[in-house]
Amino acid sequence: MITKDTKIKSDFMNELQGKTFKDYLSDIGISGIVHLALPFTGLITLFLITKFLGVSDYGIYTLALATAGILSVFVRLSFPSGLVRFLPGEKDKKVISASFISTLAVILLAGAIIFLFVLGFSDVLATKIFHDINAKIYLYIIALTLIFDAFVLTLYSYFRILEQVKRYLKYEVLFTLARIGLMAAAVLLTGSLLYVFLALLLNSMVNTAVLLFIFLKEQGWSKPDFKIIKPYLAFCLPLIVPQIMVWVIGLSDRYFISYFWGTKEVGIYSAAYSLALFVGGINNAIWFVFMPMVARLWNTSAYEETRRYFTRSLKLFVLFGVPATFGLIILANPLLSIISTAEIGQESWKVVPFVCLSLIGYVVYGYGADIYLLQRRTRPVAYFMTTAAVVNTIGNFLLIPKHGILGAAIATLLAYLVMAVISMGSARRFFTFPVEWTFIAKALLASMMMSIFLWFFHPIVIWEVILSIFLGATIYFAVLFLLKGFNRQEIEFAKGFLTINRRKGVR
Repeated sequence: MITKDTKIKSDFMNELQGKTFKDYLSDIGISGIVHLALPFTGLITLFLITKFLGVSDYGIYTLALATAGILSVFVRLSFPSGLVRFLPGEKDKKVISASFISTLAVILLAGAIIFLFVLGFSDVLATKIFHDINAKIYLYIIALTLIFDAFVLTLYSYFRILEQVKRYLKYEVLFTLARIGLMAAAVLLTGSLLYVFLALLLNSMVNTAVLLFIFLKEQGWSKPDFKIIKPYLAFCLPLIVPQIMVWVIGLSDRYFISYFWGTKEVGIYSAAYSLALFVGGINNAIWFVFMPMVARLWNTSAYEETRRYFTRSLKLFVLFGVPATFGLIILANPLLSIISTAEIGQESWKVVPFVCLSLIGYVVYGYGADIYLLQRRTRPVAYFMTTAAVVNTIGNFLLIPKHGILGAAIATLLAYLVMAVISMGSARRFFTFPVEWTFIAKALLASMMMSIFLWFFHPIVIWEVILSIFLGATIYFAVLFLLKGFNRQEIEFAKGFLTINRRKGVR
């Protein structure tokens, strides 16, 4: 007798055969371009503000974004993660519509509460964060922007649950270009940081309007049903704690640096930090595509297939993440000197190597955390992040007063390493997947060979940096090929990755 669950699993596995790993590589190819371009847009922002407004204003800008980061956790309430976890494979438009409209209604309510909180404590927050009571206008704009940003992130989940990667990324690229254009206009025409924040608000409002129109046109309107929200809250609310801890580990050090060293040091630290984010962008590109599909595999008890995709995703990250780490460490000084200031470039060695390694630690942590999330067990994830946040906070207290941005970077690395060890060590009790250690060793060796070339090439001007990137990548892949880092099947996958074919039935 064929049960309903058996039929669902059979239908999904038939669908999976119609969309092979090669097709997912195609999606990752596009996702990778976009997710690696996003840190690049951060470098454009770095260029605009440091060159035209000054390093100190860039420090204020990053402090404002850090403040937005912690407040946004209480606005979006992790609903985008919940929607991606629960709705993949759902065909009923009424269920999809009701789920999204209900979550948006809760987000609006949470955003209104946060906005009132900022209004009530704006004087204190402005004095403590920016050391300037007149900067409270920044906080008003940030609080309003957060609501629309939460709407945008939630509505983006609609494309993810349908696995419409190319469509998602198309809108993300358009909105990102619009944001950069508005920020550039604000900087060049007004020379005021206030108008930069207003540009961000306008961009978020327009993005929300466009995405909401698309969603309502395709899924229709449903009256908010807060009964639907109950399982989402059970899944999402525990995720607030790890998100707060992520903020503590990744952004709270800006406040310590500002308190002990000033906003200029915050600007230098944040500039170098933004360059290292390229390493994290690689993993984001991979799991952006894989996570909805892996969740569906897990839901249908296809554990062996899930295990294979974990292994493949790790190998993809190693393939690109390891050489990116080596390259960024070598090229940080000349690159940051060109796009910002010589002072930032000269100080980059204190930040970039440690943050790059920290992000690799975060990737390792992510595999353990995802194993728990697939089982809908979010509390252990909160414990992992809390432990790491405590390590980071203690490290900041002890290291930043004496060592400045170097101390902040070291504290960040220690926190991510602790998080990675605890997460993977714990998750392995419930689910394991093969790790190709031989390939990792080959990738490390090829990256070292590439780094030797970059060190002796020693680029200074922009065309030399660009040339060194292409030559370094060529050396890396050539050495990896000679070391037989790829088998015949993976070469075929790479062809699909580069050609980016669209198969029938894949939007």
